[in-house]
Amino acid sequence: MMPSGQTQFSVDFNWKISLAAAIFVPVLLGLGYWQLERAEHKRQLLAEFDQHLKLAPVDIDTQDLHALKSHQAVTLTGSFNQQQWFLLDNRVRRGRAGFEVLAPFYTLEGNWILVNRGWVEAKPLRTDLPEVAMPRGEVTLRGRLRLAQEDFVLTDDIAEGDGWPRVVQTENIAALNPLLDNFAHHLGHFSVRLDADDPAALEAGWPLVNTSPHKHTGYAVQWFAMAATLVVLTIFANTNLWTLLTSRRKNAGGETEG
Repeated sequence: MMPSGQTQFSVDFNWKISLAAAIFVPVLLGLGYWQLERAEHKRQLLAEFDQHLKLAPVDIDTQDLHALKSHQAVTLTGSFNQQQWFLLDNRVRRGRAGFEVLAPFYTLEGNWILVNRGWVEAKPLRTDLPEVAMPRGEVTLRGRLRLAQEDFVLTDDIAEGDGWPRVVQTENIAALNPLLDNFAHHLGHFSVRLDADDPAALEAGWPLVNTSPHKHTGYAVQWFAMAATLVVLTIFANTNLWTLLTSRRKNAGGETEG
């Protein structure tokens, strides 16, 4: 039997707070599970990349181009397009603004492939483009494949000006192809990012993933914690549970003193 004078548990339904919780708790949980899925995807990418690291580079001209996979180590022999190449805008390294140099490369077997030579620092004036020497003659390059993808850009104007090199806002091959003369309209479905120690590389080296699996897991924990907090606050708002807990704590303190 409940001791005389002791407060009993009761429910005082607050529909506004309950409605907000019913809306936001599933959203927070969904965001948490989404981050867990992204963490697993990044782990798979890293595992796949580790497997490719153990494989010897393959010569692009001896392979079925459609069978090649992203991050695969490759070599390619041929020559750079000396007249037309791109500066990929908004590339920041060590807190400094710059560009990545994207150059069409013509292999010995007649395939045009977009090669990312790496990063160069921008000059103080945006109209003053960096001077980049393009390797001449036949060269052999080493790098890793990057499958073509749709890059997010803030404007429909992906290129600036009509001269060369052309400043562009995307690395997407389908968007870059129309900017080139007809003889180079057949860039493949992937690009090659040069190894940092390749003689033709500028400042190369790219992180495989922008956010590590551990960070995604940490974000998931934060979303789940927010959902749990909202559930607890909703329970307190709809019941007298907080009053019961505080009163019992006071009673326990008084008994201890007595």
